[in-house]
Amino acid sequence: MLAMGAVVIVALVVANFWDIVWLFQSDFQRIQGKWKVVSMAVAGETWPAIDARYFIFEGEKVLFLDKDGTLEPLNADFRLDEDHQPAWFDIVNTNGNSGQGIYEVSRDTLRVLLDARHRDRPTTFESKGDSHAQLLVFERE
Repeated sequence: MLAMGAVVIVALVVANFWDIVWLFQSDFQRIQGKWKVVSMAVAGETWPAIDARYFIFEGEKVLFLDKDGTLEPLNADFRLDEDHQPAWFDIVNTNGNSGQGIYEVSRDTLRVLLDARHRDRPTTFESKGDSHAQLLVFERE
């Protein structure tokens, strides 16, 4: 019985340890890794989840892993700015195109909303019919 209690205490300490680590990480650190696209909305229209497609945030680079397992660099960097509400997400391609958006990250979910026209930064997580907003929802892999 004592051993079972010790196991439970260790499990709680480890779980709380990662919660504490999460609190002290920046969003840049939190967003790193592999994220699966689970839903997408464009101009207010929900699209079906993209089968097994992933975005990988590695340093300041964004990589794309397609459903066939092919890793493709998007030739883009991303920048985060946590000082705004909602927080800003910018993507800059090597060809000079850039997109302004907003993001929200939790332990296992990432939401990014970008203006497809590359003009205006969205202010809310809504993709309306008269907008050019693209809302991507990811789950951590």
